[in-house]
Amino acid sequence: MSYTAVRAGFNDTYTTKYYQLMIERLLSILYIWCFATLTSCFAQKESISELYAQLDRAIEQSQHYTKLKESSIAQLKELIHQENNPKLLINTYRKIYSEYKSYQSDSAVAYIQKAIVLAQKEGLPAEVAGLKSQLALQYSTAGAFAEALEVLNHIDKKTLDESNRKDYFIAYYHVYGELGFSNIHVDTDLSQNFFSRQNAYRDTLFAILPHHSEDYLMRKEVMLTSQNKWDEALKVNDERLNLCKEGSHEYGIVAYYRYLIYRSLKNEEMKKYWLLKSAICDVKCAINDQASLWMLADILSQEGDVERSYKYINFSWNANKSFSTRIRSWQISPVLGTIDHNYQAQLKKANQRLVFAIICVSLLVLSLGVLAFYVNKQKKYVTIARNELKKTNEQLEELNKKLSATNEMLKTSNDKLNESNGVKEEYIGQFLGACSHYIDKLDKLRLHVNKMVKNREYQELYSMTRSSELKEHELGELYANFDKVFLHLFPDFVEDLNSLLKPEAQIHLTDATKLPAMVRVFALIRLGIDDSTKIAEFLHYAVNTIYNYRAKLRNGAIGERNEFEKNVKELGTIKGKG
Repeated sequence: MSYTAVRAGFNDTYTTKYYQLMIERLLSILYIWCFATLTSCFAQKESISELYAQLDRAIEQSQHYTKLKESSIAQLKELIHQENNPKLLINTYRKIYSEYKSYQSDSAVAYIQKAIVLAQKEGLPAEVAGLKSQLALQYSTAGAFAEALEVLNHIDKKTLDESNRKDYFIAYYHVYGELGFSNIHVDTDLSQNFFSRQNAYRDTLFAILPHHSEDYLMRKEVMLTSQNKWDEALKVNDERLNLCKEGSHEYGIVAYYRYLIYRSLKNEEMKKYWLLKSAICDVKCAINDQASLWMLADILSQEGDVERSYKYINFSWNANKSFSTRIRSWQISPVLGTIDHNYQAQLKKANQRLVFAIICVSLLVLSLGVLAFYVNKQKKYVTIARNELKKTNEQLEELNKKLSATNEMLKTSNDKLNESNGVKEEYIGQFLGACSHYIDKLDKLRLHVNKMVKNREYQELYSMTRSSELKEHELGELYANFDKVFLHLFPDFVEDLNSLLKPEAQIHLTDATKLPAMVRVFALIRLGIDDSTKIAEFLHYAVNTIYNYRAKLRNGAIGERNEFEKNVKELGTIKGKG
């Protein structure tokens, strides 16, 4: 369930009259309560516990749903290289944008911008206007309101036609609603002004949209909800449910709106039922711009179900991080903080109970020991002395064995510590030199940029910063420095590594001073960095690439595959330390 839907429940609230006759409102609520109670018997197919089980299974299988989403996107991307018709290529870009818009905001923006550039190149002004409207909508979804308005304000209204007029007004409707919600606790007058503008665009949409379309019905439902016309809002929501397939992303959105109505009616069972339905759709459709799950986590936290709420909020937090917009993290973090605090408090209580249980067991063991001592004391002193002497000798023998093993372990630890100190000494010197070098480079770049700004060379400055050549050069220098230092410390590493591999899997250097990418991965493992994510961050590779490199060499190992990386960590000694 997207944040667009979260806010839609509130945006029009300020447009209604504040003062209403109390008797009219009470009668309306009473009527809807009865209506909701009766219809819930027919609408609710699964129990709440069954829906929780479905949601838990969906979360367990979330990687499968993510792979399906990635596979669908990959298939569309393949079409880009096969399509020669510009209009069809623009349509392919738009489809990729649709896949990304609730999955990864940055990628959605990138592909809609590609479509805009191509449409401009082909001289399709109407297409450009429609695509820019969708770009503005994505910007406002990501919290980039200024950018969204900038895009909309530069759209030539003369290019609007039946195909793109709707998208243009929907984008304005959305961005002003988002602005109104964002300022609701900051500046009431400003927020009211934004909502008024949103309502103006809503009225325009009502005039041009078909009355049985989802775009029309959604905004009508929001308006009715803000006016406390719950029975009419539920009827509109029924129409919307009939327009979408159960389990789809659209179904999840409509289910969330239904949750908002039941929340206003304080119908706890139906509220939770539809929020669960919405959350299940979000997970199964691989929606990262979601709200249903973390709102459900908040409700569970208030009910005291800390463990489940902690599980749901963590999943939702990771999904919103993947969506890649800072505003989402800012919005979800208060709920995450509260749930995490409750979870830690529960964990602390559990630990306290565990400590108490350990103390009780220890006292029981002590009591049994005292009792055993009392019984044994009654035996003959000679037998006791003989048995104790024998036991003591056995313990001394065992202790001697353990002491020998401990000394051997200490020796190994000292060797590793000496090696680690050698690595640190070498790398600290290299690190300080590299830092000094990059400080000089940054200062030269600062002076150069300052000079270009002073001379108003903005185009040249843009061209310079747009290129990734500088990054690639610096990465090359980073790899070269790493190779140089590592080979200085472990000059025989490649030969030692080959000794662990089958002949066909062995590595042969074309340049004795340069390590291949695969060898760098295992060089880092030799240095003690064996987490694939950290290796990928250091080398600027994809995590999947790291996994592939590791798997490839493991498959070529002479001995046991599972012992290969352990053996790599023990290869060679530092030059000058062994």
